[in-house]
Amino acid sequence: MKRYVSIIYGSLITITAAIWPQLSHGQSFGNEWQEEFNRTAKSHLQEFEETARSHFEQIRSNLNADFIKTIDNAWRDYRVMAGEERPQRKEPETIPVAPELPDNKPAPDPLELIPGKINMPYVPVKPIDLTVPKNPQPLLVKEPRVMQFDFFGTKCQIKPCDYSNLDVRPDQNSIKQAWQQCSASKQTDGLIDDCIRLRESLRLPDMGYLWLLETVAEEICPGNPDSQAFLTAYLLNQSGYDTKIGFSDSALTLLFPTDVLVYATPRVEIDGKDYYIRNRKAAETYVRTFNTDFYKDGIEIRMVPDRMPEFPADQPGHVYSSGLWTSEPEFKVTVNEPLMKFMGEYPQISWEYYAQAPLTEEFRANVLPVMAERTKGAGLNEYDGVRKLLAFLHYGFDYKEDHKQYGYEKVNFPDENFYYPFNDCEDRSILFATLVREIYGLDVVLLHYPNHLSTAVNFNDPTAKGDFLTIDGKHYVVCDPTFSGAPVGMSMPQYASAKPEIYRIARR
Repeated sequence: MKRYVSIIYGSLITITAAIWPQLSHGQSFGNEWQEEFNRTAKSHLQEFEETARSHFEQIRSNLNADFIKTIDNAWRDYRVMAGEERPQRKEPETIPVAPELPDNKPAPDPLELIPGKINMPYVPVKPIDLTVPKNPQPLLVKEPRVMQFDFFGTKCQIKPCDYSNLDVRPDQNSIKQAWQQCSASKQTDGLIDDCIRLRESLRLPDMGYLWLLETVAEEICPGNPDSQAFLTAYLLNQSGYDTKIGFSDSALTLLFPTDVLVYATPRVEIDGKDYYIRNRKAAETYVRTFNTDFYKDGIEIRMVPDRMPEFPADQPGHVYSSGLWTSEPEFKVTVNEPLMKFMGEYPQISWEYYAQAPLTEEFRANVLPVMAERTKGAGLNEYDGVRKLLAFLHYGFDYKEDHKQYGYEKVNFPDENFYYPFNDCEDRSILFATLVREIYGLDVVLLHYPNHLSTAVNFNDPTAKGDFLTIDGKHYVVCDPTFSGAPVGMSMPQYASAKPEIYRIARR
């Protein structure tokens, strides 16, 4: 199905690109000709789009029919496994401070650190094909009547639909009947179309799309959590994701696999693959679900985002001030509050994946230009520029360990450092690596110790001095964003004999 859909909509996009650029040409031939050309082009495009959609809906209809035939004998009980506990990192209560070196005393000889295991960058999961044409329509639906809802501060609209007779219970026959009911309803095709258009308009990553569908399901099936869980799972399946619907004695739940481990979330194992349980009420000793797939090429929920949402900020957001960095003129950064809420609710994954996440448009517009202007834009070479960025991480933020700030281990996306009052070694190292890579284009690796995270930079200048590591024949100089006041090349003494585990970061 995926290949056929790609051909249909790839052709549609190609034809669109071929026709529409011409619509503004030909003015010398007269407005009448121009208007007629516009009408003809739009008519052909609409006709092709309707034909393509008809083909796709027929393919999806066939898939649903085949799935309903196989689902009866595919139900199994699966034992619920407890969620993986978040790792506990024993960090210092106060920020470590580097000793001052007297001016008349020579710098100590560089220390060569021995790298431990070298971890390669995260490899993104294959992108999912859109099931609607690209270049989505505007966020608001132009209909006489619409369903409106709020999603992370954004007012969203979909065409009205009626699922008042959708009443799903924790029973496999009820689920089958609901699947037949939804797949036979023409309004479901329009609902899927609207949801995917919203996904593209807001540039939602997979977890954001899951949350969007849950919000839509709450609007459509108010007060009925079982029907909401079913509709969310159904819409994810129809959108190309590998998800299932399961139930225990007490409730229905969405089951979804992911590309990386998610902490503190119960799960079941189906044919060697972990499926996380969305509804904790259903996470008893077992969950009953089907061990067949609706869509053979469906993808897992990608917990390492492929993009960050674009939420309009209607109200003034939180303002970060660099006033702690007294050696530099103060600057301020306004943070998008809805985006912070989205990141704050994001399920916790291992710390290294936050360094692989794409940057938000707000970060690129508000943070990078300021830091680039004060380093590379001020004429600083890469060594001096990195030294200034390191000083910013040392003095631009207050330090506090996660358990005292949040009550649990949490890793910040880069933007979150400008929102929360404190950060720690993971947050600082990921932010520092991001700034160095984006501004100077240098390769940075993360150095992981049992209770600490630091970085090392591969300078283009081979004479860069300081504690170093040799990785694949390349010279990396230690830069510790949490060792306050430490110059480039100084590592914490307690880690001098340790072998840090190396984490490479994929280029964005």
